[in-house]
Amino acid sequence: MCFAGCDEHGTPRFASLRGTGRDFRCDVAGSDKRYGFNMAFSESAPLYIFESPIDCMSHASTMSESKITALYSRLSREDEIAGESNSITNQKKQLEDYAKSLGFRNIVHFTDDGISGTRFDADRPRFTAMMEAIESGKVAVCLCKDVSRLGRDYLRVGLCMETMRVNNTRLIAINDGLDTINGEDDFTPFRNVLHEFYARDTSRKLKSSFKTKGMSGKHCTGQVIYGYLWDEKRENWLVDEYAADNVRSIFRWTMEGLGMYQIACKLKGLQILIPSAYLATHNEGVNKNKTFKGLYHWSSGAVSSILAKHEYLGHTCNFKTRKHFKDKKSHYVDKSEWMIFENTHKAIIDQDTFDNVQRIRTNARRYPDGAKPTH
Repeated sequence: MCFAGCDEHGTPRFASLRGTGRDFRCDVAGSDKRYGFNMAFSESAPLYIFESPIDCMSHASTMSESKITALYSRLSREDEIAGESNSITNQKKQLEDYAKSLGFRNIVHFTDDGISGTRFDADRPRFTAMMEAIESGKVAVCLCKDVSRLGRDYLRVGLCMETMRVNNTRLIAINDGLDTINGEDDFTPFRNVLHEFYARDTSRKLKSSFKTKGMSGKHCTGQVIYGYLWDEKRENWLVDEYAADNVRSIFRWTMEGLGMYQIACKLKGLQILIPSAYLATHNEGVNKNKTFKGLYHWSSGAVSSILAKHEYLGHTCNFKTRKHFKDKKSHYVDKSEWMIFENTHKAIIDQDTFDNVQRIRTNARRYPDGAKPTH
């Protein structure tokens, strides 16, 4: 068995050999005894008792080799505005160089790209994986550029830091000058509050810009709906005649008395691509990179969604949803809060047809896909 001693840069300077099956021991030629074997750990809750020094050294080596150094990087869309210095590539290089300068080993990168610091758990898979490793006792050191990389929710970040403390994981936030091996930093809780305030302030500014654009009558969303496509400058909606004909057919069949499930079955029988799959063929839609299983599997919900869209009248409807700066999830708001700008693009459905369909939908009895009324 070999025990190595390293200098402050992690370069081996001393090596001692010990036999396991017989009485054998010697130092490797050229070893500098000023750099004897040592393993530095942060505060440790468990107390280990060993029969001899070699048992202690062996245990320390095993612990060192099995634990990892976690380098966590995160970049949100808001952070990208701050410039190249915040890029994932630069964060990784800074962390790796710093880790190597301190002689840390078993480096593992955990990276979440394009995800806000106000989101946690399943929204940040690599952060979640790192925290699971910490809770399992597999992480010796966690390095990040600054504490805001861990998150911008001061309560959740505080919980994460406490989890690290309980599991004897050393936390180093380079730009904040934080290293928990030196004890607690009284300013850290205040710094975490400031990080959350930054996220809140950024969200407020983006909402203001978003509202200004929406109040001008321009489309707030970068996505078109089924039946339209963007023009070359992506400023105006143009009618896509193929999809528009299908939209007109859906409205016509509803006027003829067909239910939404019957219409969905008819579209499936005609082998009409579902809206998301069709938009993806034009490199449009939020699911354009998705692999679709049921290309023609229309649902009652998809039909209902088309029948409810005021955009088919040629109107722009803004502020139909609202987001909170922490969860970043869209929540539908009441129609009274919408801003509707009429005649901003060519209509697919006339007003009379639309109004009649809405009356039919209001009076229709609802059944799940495939269900039929009982007699």
